[in-house]
Amino acid sequence: MDCSSCSSKAQYECSCLQNTRYFCSPCLSPHILSSLYLQHNVQEIGFTYTNPLCYECKAKFCEVICLCKRIGICKSCLPGHITISGSHFIDYIRTERQSRDTFDMEKKTVTDIVKQEVYENIKHLDDFKERVNKTKLFLIDAIQKSADELIASAENNKKKMEMALENINKTKTPRDDLWPYNFKRKQSSMTPSRRSMNKEIKLCETELNTDAIMRSIANLGKVTLYGDINPVTQEENIYYFRPKAREMISIEIGSLYVVRKVFPKNLALAEAGSWCEGPGKSLIYCGGCKSTGFTNEVVQIDPINMNFRILPPMKSPRALAAVVFCNNIFYAFGGYSGTNINTCEKFSFSTGKWEDLPNMPVARSAFTIAVIDDLLYMTGDCTRLDIFNTKSDTFECAKVLVQQASYSSLAKTKDGLLLIQNESAFEIDLNSEDVRKVASIPQGKWWSCFPPQTQNGVVVFGRYDDGFLYTFDMNMYVLSKKFKLIA
Repeated sequence: MDCSSCSSKAQYECSCLQNTRYFCSPCLSPHILSSLYLQHNVQEIGFTYTNPLCYECKAKFCEVICLCKRIGICKSCLPGHITISGSHFIDYIRTERQSRDTFDMEKKTVTDIVKQEVYENIKHLDDFKERVNKTKLFLIDAIQKSADELIASAENNKKKMEMALENINKTKTPRDDLWPYNFKRKQSSMTPSRRSMNKEIKLCETELNTDAIMRSIANLGKVTLYGDINPVTQEENIYYFRPKAREMISIEIGSLYVVRKVFPKNLALAEAGSWCEGPGKSLIYCGGCKSTGFTNEVVQIDPINMNFRILPPMKSPRALAAVVFCNNIFYAFGGYSGTNINTCEKFSFSTGKWEDLPNMPVARSAFTIAVIDDLLYMTGDCTRLDIFNTKSDTFECAKVLVQQASYSSLAKTKDGLLLIQNESAFEIDLNSEDVRKVASIPQGKWWSCFPPQTQNGVVVFGRYDDGFLYTFDMNMYVLSKKFKLIA
C-alpha cells in the first residue's frame, strides 16, 4: 500500500477523516502538523489492539462501557452490574482499533477519584477559612473585652490614687517633725498598697503554636496520587442542561471529557432557559418556558453534588435570554416572551435583590455576551454592536457594523471578538474597528445557550438548532463539529 502523500510504501494509517489515509514515516509528522484541528487516530498498518479484560470477571474481554464508574464489562456480567443501585449509562465499544489508553478504565477511575478528592479538599479549605474567620472575630471580641476591663481597672485605681492624694493634702500635722509618722498611720487605712494594686491590674498573655497551625493547614490540602497518572489540574468546564431528560452534562474544555449527572427529584427546570457560571463555580439557571407559560424563576446549582437553592425571581419572565456573571453580579439581557424584549435587570449577591437596568437599544433574543474587563459586548437582530458599561450601567454603540442576523453567538478572543451567525464567521478587531469574514460555515441557528468559552485559541460553543457541540480554531479559522448535546 502506497503513501497518500508520496509513492513510498505506507507504514501507518490515520483515520482523522472519513476515509482512512496511509502514510510513510517521513510524511506522517507533516500531515499531523498541517491539520492539528482534527483528531488523529494513528496506528501501525497490520497491528490492532484487543479490548481489555472485563472489570467484573477479569476473564472475558469487555464489550460495553458503563459510565457510572467508567469501566468496561463483558455481556455476561452486564445483567448483574446494572442491578447495583445508581444511574447506569451503557455504551458499546464500537471499534478495536482505538489505542490502549482509550479503554484504560482503571486509570480513568483513579483519575476521577483523585478529582473528587481535590473537590472535597477545596470544600474542607473553605470550611477551614470560615472557622478561622469565626475564631478571629471571637479573639478580637475577647481581646476587646479584656482591654476594656484593663482600662476600667486602671481608671478605678487612678481614682483611688487621686483620693489618696487629696487626703494627703488635707492631712493636718501639729508638728513638722511628727508629720511622717502621722501621715503613714493615717494613709495606711486609706491608700491601697502597691501589692494589692498589682493584683488588681492583670495583663493578657497568649502564645500561638505556629508550627502546629501550619501542619494542620498543610494536612487539609494534602492529595496523594498513585501510579503513573499525571498530577490533576483544575480544568475549565462548560455545562449543558437537558430539562426534559432531567440531566446535566459537564464537559472539560481541554479534553472534551463528558460527565453526566441526574437532577435531584425536586429540581425542575424550564425549557429554553439560560445559564452561566456564578459565584464559587456554581451555576445560575434562569427563565425559560413551562406548560403554564414563560417563567422568571432563578435557581443556583452546585455542579459537583447537584445541590440547589431557589433565588429571588426576576422582575420579568423571559426565555432565550443572554446572561453573564461579572463582579459578583448576575445580569440578564433581553429574551423572548411572545416577542423579543429589550428589558434588562441585574441581581446582586451582596444585597440579594434584583434591580432594573436601562433597556437595550434593540429588542433581542437568542444571543450571547462577550466580557472584556468591565464592558459587555452584544449583537443580534440588527447591525449594531452594543456595549454595556457595568460601572455606569449605560449602553453605547460601537463604531463597527455587522450583518443583521438572529440566533448568533459572540465570544471573546485574544485580539478581539468572534461573531458566528447565519453561514459566516467574522473576526471583529476593536482597536482598528474592522470586521473581517474569516470562514464560511453551514447555514444554521448558531446561538449557544451557554456562554462560549475560549482556551488556547479555540472557541467552544453549542448550536441551537442541531444541538451539537462545536469548536472554532482562531489560528486556522476552522470550524469542527464534535458531538451531540441534546438527546
